[in-house]
Amino acid sequence: MKIEEFIENFANQFDETDTSVFNASTEFKALDEWSSLTALSLIAMADEAYNIVL
Repeated sequence: MKIEEFIENFANQFDETDTSVFNASTEFKALDEWSSLTALSLIAMADEAYNIVL
């Protein structure tokens, strides 16, 4: 897996934040859109796309 692929999948979990904001050093919890629902979406993405249980 390449980091760019992970960042793209990660960024796709945010509906209102532009994907250009995301890079390897983005503090995603500081984004205005961050919420518990986004956290659940990220957990589901990690499980589905990477078979990783968080």
